[in-house]
Amino acid sequence: DTTTMTEELSDGFKRMRELFPMIQIPAVYMHISGLQQNMIVADSLLSCSIDKYMGYNYPLYEDFFYDYQRKSMVPERVAKDCLNVWLKSEYPYMGKENMLLDRMIYEGKIIYVLTQIGKGYTFQNMMSFTKDEYEWCRNYEQTLWTTIIERKHLYTPDIVATSKYFQAVPATFISDEAPGDIGYFTGYRIVERYVKQTKSTCEALMKNNDTQDILKKSKYKP
Repeated sequence: DTTTMTEELSDGFKRMRELFPMIQIPAVYMHISGLQQNMIVADSLLSCSIDKYMGYNYPLYEDFFYDYQRKSMVPERVAKDCLNVWLKSEYPYMGKENMLLDRMIYEGKIIYVLTQIGKGYTFQNMMSFTKDEYEWCRNYEQTLWTTIIERKHLYTPDIVATSKYFQAVPATFISDEAPGDIGYFTGYRIVERYVKQTKSTCEALMKNNDTQDILKKSKYKP
């Protein structure tokens, strides 16, 4: 039954068009990929690999995926992931792949805009964070930011170090209790602060690719 996800997608794309009047809205399809490609984007078409969203306890998943991966393989994520992928296709990443600040700000912008698009969308449910994972991020936000600065990860061009911040696997390089995807959290918090400080529209936010400007004007000091 795709009724719920269809309604969520329809509402989401309607809201996306309100925030970005010139954005193209795709035709949405579903396909079976054999547990491979999640999403396929081509011109005005978006297709979702529906066999990747059968639910956390789907028996076949236990043989191929870790627990931290399966938490995102639920029907409730279909619309969220479709909107995410389409927004990224319309506003592709323009930063340096090996620069943590560039990647954090970009991912933070995407998640922030999606929270303005979907009804009831929050950082926590967009990232499939559990309550404990989200609370860890909030409780140790200052420690996380201090660690990034002290290790000189923010500006040092290091693709290995940068990629670790955007992996679903627990971030044990930061702390034994740290969840994965912590780079998304920090990026989102910076962007959230930037919008509050500057009153930027979503469209202006996505067009601003000066990550240093966003960080400076956010006055982010957790």
